[in-house]
Amino acid sequence: MESFCDSCEKLTSRKELGRKVRGEYLCKKCKIKKREAHREKTIEGAGIKDDLRELKNKEARESRSRNKKSNRKPGRPPKDYGSEGAPIPKGSKLLTKKKQTSCYLTFQERQALFRILIKRGVDNKEAKERIQELVDSQRDLRKKLEEKDESEEEIKSEQRKLLEELWEN
Repeated sequence: MESFCDSCEKLTSRKELGRKVRGEYLCKKCKIKKREAHREKTIEGAGIKDDLRELKNKEARESRSRNKKSNRKPGRPPKDYGSEGAPIPKGSKLLTKKKQTSCYLTFQERQALFRILIKRGVDNKEAKERIQELVDSQRDLRKKLEEKDESEEEIKSEQRKLLEELWEN
């Protein structure tokens, strides 16, 4: 058996309409709207909006503290470090970052150099050795200049010169 909602006048089943609300048969959506409107009206009329907000915040704080307490294992007291501060974890030390120069052979540059050397008629092994010698010479040059207390810019310029000489040869 179907009936009409007295508010929106939609045809709905009698089961969804349910019982009368203040002498009207209302569908589910209309009941919700009417309940929300009535709630807003009573809250504003009574002037308890601020009290409800404070109560809601208080409940939230209490539920957070309850959750913290439930997360703690039973039989363990809460940790209080006092004036000592939090303990420092033991374990591996942080490694210092290695200095990286702006002048070094990337993988793509090594490949390009390898191709150039092969086109010139150099053997595969010999080409690999030459590239490795270049990398070693760059490392040695950097160490020598650091021992002489050269600035970082001068070290980079020297390494660039070394690379340019290699590309020209």
